[in-house]
Amino acid sequence: MNGLTLLVCCLMAYQQAIQVGPANGSLLLVGGGVTPNMGQQFIALAGGVESPIVVIPTAGGATEYGQHTPIAQLLRQLGVVKVEVLHTINPEVADSQDFIQPLVKAKGVFFE
Repeated sequence: MNGLTLLVCCLMAYQQAIQVGPANGSLLLVGGGVTPNMGQQFIALAGGVESPIVVIPTAGGATEYGQHTPIAQLLRQLGVVKVEVLHTINPEVADSQDFIQPLVKAKGVFFE
């Protein structure tokens, strides 16, 4: 009986799943470095060189990053007009409206 109860609860939770964000989008998974061809595909998926793109380098582990990370530079070399590097290790800053504004407007987000 406990197994049946668990199954029913899981099915109910699945049916009530909350979706956040747009239903459509793309996920481009890259490992081992980004080539210009991969960069061009990312740009195309984001809507082209006029689309705002945010680069989030936080996984690199440094406490500070400038606007010229390798991925940001590659995207600019490939013609992207608006590339913004967004980084903080401060949770209060990360939760602020000013900090997240570039993400709200972004058509592509690159986690580096």
